Amino acid sequence: MAEVKVDAAALQKLLPLSDENGGAEARERMFKEFVVRSNCLVQMGETVATKGRNRAWNGTLSLDSLRPLLLKKLLLARVFSDSSRSFPLVDHSFEIAREWLEPVSSTDHECVDLNQWHVMVFALVMEAHVAAAAPWTNEKGGWVLDQDA
Repeated sequence: MAEVKVDAAALQKLLPLSDENGGAEARERMFKEFVVRSNCLVQMGETVATKGRNRAWNGTLSLDSLRPLLLKKLLLARVFSDSSRSFPLVDHSFEIAREWLEPVSSTDHECVDLNQWHVMVFALVMEAHVAAAAPWTNEKGGWVLDQDA
């Protein structure tokens, strides 16, 4: 199995964890950008993502709407040597964010809000470093986070 390499500098630049030097603001800008782009993609019919009809659900992202936008950012930043490995990391970090923190802005448990996004970024960065340090395989020889392996 090929080793998964993570460009830590590119990851830190794209998804800064520190609040120093505007890290929180950078994460918030990215989340708000994703919300706007997601709304446009849904309106154009380019994605099947569900959006809340209630006004209280504005400012949330479903996994279907978040995944392609975040994967594209990770790909353009060249964070992973094997970009196919970022797919399960995004999905798993989304689930972690939903489990660790209750949504503040809605009662929709299929989406993440801004507060959960911060948790998701932390989980994604930590999992990326773990995956790069220990590319474990399962009994089928596939990577442990691959659902189909």
